[in-house]
Amino acid sequence: MRDCELNNDALLYSLYEYIGERYVVDKPYTIEVFCGNYDVPVKGADKESQWESEEVYRFLVVAVCPTVGEYEAGMPQTGFLFPAFANRSTDLDGVNIFAEDGACEKLAGVLGLI
Repeated sequence: MRDCELNNDALLYSLYEYIGERYVVDKPYTIEVFCGNYDVPVKGADKESQWESEEVYRFLVVAVCPTVGEYEAGMPQTGFLFPAFANRSTDLDGVNIFAEDGACEKLAGVLGLI
């Protein structure tokens, strides 16, 4: 999904269905998916940026937000960043999870990480 930069509707639909079937809460929610790129700057021996890219970090951010109003997404309650960003590089084996209440285990379970 990250490689197609959200241009594959079937993959997006599959992600929505996958999360929707497993993430159970007592109120309606919206799943927001974002794709981005970050040029990781080269650092010199003096830790100063060299103004060129060492790597392009390509990522997905998925946010689960309560639905407010008709179809408007509220503030994210939980979500994740894939792949993780560790040691100034892409970590394809990692996922960074966010939960408003600090209970990241619920989403980790949905994603099959625990």
